Amino acid sequence: MRARIVLLGVLLLFAGFVLARPALHSAGRSSAGLRRMTPRIVPLQAGAVLVRDGRAVIEMVSGTNEILVLACLGDPGVLHRVSLEVQEEQHNTLPALEPVADIITLKSFRTFGQTSLEPLPAVGVEPLSDECGAGAQRREFWLHGTDGSLDDENQYVRVQAVPSAEGALVRVYRDVSVSPDGGFRRTVAEIVRLMDEEIIPQTAQSLGRFRDVDGDGKIAVLLTPWLDRLQGGRVSVKGFVRASDFRASIERPFGNRCDMLYLNAGLSPGPALEDLLRHEYTHAVCVSARVGGDHWAPDEEDWLSEAIAHTSERSGSNLDHRLSRFLNSPERFPLVVDNYYAAGLWRNHGCRGATFLFLRWCCDQFGEQLLERLIHGRGRGVANIEAATGYRFADLFRAWSVSLARAGEPDSGTIGEIDLHGRRKDWGLAGPRRFVWDADAGDQTYEIAGTAAAYVVLRAPRDGLKRHLCIRAMPRSGLQVTRVPLSATPPDIDIIAEWSVSSEVGCDEHVFNIVVNGDSASASNYIAIEQHGREESTSVCLYGDDVEAARLSNAGYRQRHQFRFPRGTFRADRPVTVKIGRRGTNGSRCSARATVVCGSGETTRRVRPRIADVSGSTP
Repeated sequence: MRARIVLLGVLLLFAGFVLARPALHSAGRSSAGLRRMTPRIVPLQAGAVLVRDGRAVIEMVSGTNEILVLACLGDPGVLHRVSLEVQEEQHNTLPALEPVADIITLKSFRTFGQTSLEPLPAVGVEPLSDECGAGAQRREFWLHGTDGSLDDENQYVRVQAVPSAEGALVRVYRDVSVSPDGGFRRTVAEIVRLMDEEIIPQTAQSLGRFRDVDGDGKIAVLLTPWLDRLQGGRVSVKGFVRASDFRASIERPFGNRCDMLYLNAGLSPGPALEDLLRHEYTHAVCVSARVGGDHWAPDEEDWLSEAIAHTSERSGSNLDHRLSRFLNSPERFPLVVDNYYAAGLWRNHGCRGATFLFLRWCCDQFGEQLLERLIHGRGRGVANIEAATGYRFADLFRAWSVSLARAGEPDSGTIGEIDLHGRRKDWGLAGPRRFVWDADAGDQTYEIAGTAAAYVVLRAPRDGLKRHLCIRAMPRSGLQVTRVPLSATPPDIDIIAEWSVSSEVGCDEHVFNIVVNGDSASASNYIAIEQHGREESTSVCLYGDDVEAARLSNAGYRQRHQFRFPRGTFRADRPVTVKIGRRGTNGSRCSARATVVCGSGETTRRVRPRIADVSGSTP
C-alpha cells in the first residue's frame, strides 16, 4: 500500500511540474498566458518526406500533379547540390508521408506581463527656424566612412553638425557642409512631423520606444551627404542605425553615445521618406530593447532585425523590388544570415525579400504581438523565433515554404496583404520561380543555398509505369523534402524575349519583342520588364489596356507583343527579366519568366528561357 502511495505521489509531482512549466521562455519578461498552438492538420495540403543521411525516395505514378519543395537547412553560406534520379530498382514499401501542420492564427496569443508600454509625453512641435534659434549648439558625430576595419579608429570620419529643427520627441541635425535651401527645410519639417505625430507614438503602442541614451528626451536624426559615399565612395544608402551608438560604454569614434538615426541629406518628402523613417526607427527600438534598463542582450541577427524593420513600412517603396528579386530565384537567397556584411550579402535585395515574407507569414499565424516578443526576447535569430512561437524553426520553414508553393492556387490567399501573383505598383510578382522536371528527361541537379528552397513541378513518365524518384544531398546540407499537391495541372506557358536597339532613323529606343506561348483564353493581368542592381532597381509593369495595345498578333496558342522604351530606361550591360502574369477562368493564376540580354549596337540577343528560367503555375 505504501509503495502505491509513493508512486502516486511521484506521478502527481511530475504532472504538476509539466503543467506548471511555461511553454515559452523569455528572460526579463513574463510569459504568463502565452501557449504553444495546437496545429490543425490538413492531410492533403502537403506531406513531409522522410530524409535519412541526405537521401529520400518517393513514388511517381501517371497523373502525378504536385510540387516538390526541396529545402536545405544547412550552412547558409554554401550552395548545396541536390540531385533527382529515377531509380531502376523498386522498393516494396516506402515510408508514409507525415502531414504538414497548417498553423492557424493564435487568437489567445497575449503580450508579456505588461499590459501597456511606458506612456509618451504630450506631442507639441516647436516652431521651426533656420537653425533652431540663437542657442543652437554645434555637435560632432562619427561614422565609418571607408572600406577598412570597423575596429580601426582611422577609418571613421568626423561630421560637424548643427540643429535644424526639433519637436517634442526628435531633434534634426544638419551636416554643416549642406546648404539649408527650401527643399532641405521641407524635408526636415516633414521628418519632425512624421516622427512626432505618427511614427514614435504609433510604435510605442505596439513595439516600444527608443532608449534616451544622452538624456535629452529626444532622438537625434543626422542628415549628411556622407551616406552617398560610404565604403570609400563605392556605396550610397538612404539611412541606417548603429547599435554601438546606443551603448554609452563604447568610446568615440566607435559610438556616439547617442540615440540617433543617420539619413541621406538628399532625401525628399513622400511615401519613401516615411517608409525609411519607420524602418530605421524600428531598428532603434529593437536596439534599445536589448541595451536598456537593468539587462543586456546581444544584438539581434541581421536577417531577423531587418525583417522586423521591414514589417513597419507602409507604401512598399522600400520592399516591392526586394520581393520580386527573391521570388525570381528563391533557391539562391538564404533566409538565415547572422551578419550580412561579413557574408557579402549586405543590402542583398533577395535576402531581404525572403526574410520579410517569412516573418510576415509568421505574424499571420501568431498575431502582430509576435513582433514585440521578438524585440524583447533574450535570444538571437533562430533561437529567438523558436522561443517566441513555440515551434522548431525547421517546422516553421517547411510550413512557410508550402505556403509559397501554393501561391497562385484559387484558395492560396495572401501573405499579409501581399498577393504573390499580383501587381505591386511598378512591380509584377509572379510567385516563387518553379523548375519543371520531366522524369523522362533524365537526372537533374539543383544548387540551393542554405535556409532556402527550390520549387520543382514533377512530370511523371509518359509510359504510365510507376517510378521511384531518389533525392540526394550531402548529409550536412540539412535536406528537407515536402510534396505539395496541386489542384490542377500547371499549364505549358513560356516566353521568348528579344531585346534590341531600334533601327529606325532618328529613333533612339530599346525595343522588346515578347512571344508568349500559352492558352490565350486566360486574361493577361500584367507584363513586367525589370532589371535589378545593387544600388538601383528598375521596373516597368504594364497591365490592362496597355498590354492589349502592345499586342501585335494573337494566333491562338501564341501571342506577340512589342514594347518600346527610351534608351536609358534600362542598362544595356545588365540582363532584364521579362514576366507575364495571367488569371485563369477558375480564379487561379499562372506566370512565366524569361531572362534576356541586350547585344551591342544593332545586334540582338534572342533568348529562349531554359527550364530554370520558366515559372508556370496553375491556370
